[in-house]
Amino acid sequence: MNHLAEIESLLYVAGDEGIALAQIAQLIHLDEPAVRQLLEKLANRYRGNTESGLNLIQAEDIYKLVRQIARNNLNEFNDVN
Repeated sequence: MNHLAEIESLLYVAGDEGIALAQIAQLIHLDEPAVRQLLEKLANRYRGNTESGLNLIQAEDIYKLVRQIARNNLNEFNDVN
């Protein structure tokens, strides 16, 4: 499994709680800057896919997957940039 798939799986399992950048890095054995770059790539993939119902958001260093519709209702989270 590639790193993007691993991250996506971790985000899915984390559910509504989300998952910390540091925890992702520890679980997939990469440093935080590399994980942050992969998270940005994943966010761009969701953003660029009009057929996807998912979006990646973050608050501080917590990341979570949400439905596109739910994203508009989460004021404390921001799109990953």
